[in-house]
Amino acid sequence: MLETNWQELYKAALFELNPEKLVIRIDAARQALAQAELPADVTPLEHRKLADARSILTTLNRLGSSQGRAA
Repeated sequence: MLETNWQELYKAALFELNPEKLVIRIDAARQALAQAELPADVTPLEHRKLADARSILTTLNRLGSSQGRAA
């Protein structure tokens, strides 16, 4: 269930167009990613997916921040 949770929140952040909501969605996705990494049975592949998602959220946050300043 945690995997589905972080994936849904991650997708919601990726497709959010409202800059104000984007920050909230990115935070929610990051928190879910952190929770998904906690169990001891997380596989190396799952760790890679989580790391990739976290990296993309960081980039999305930077892009969102730069657009907010340009507006």
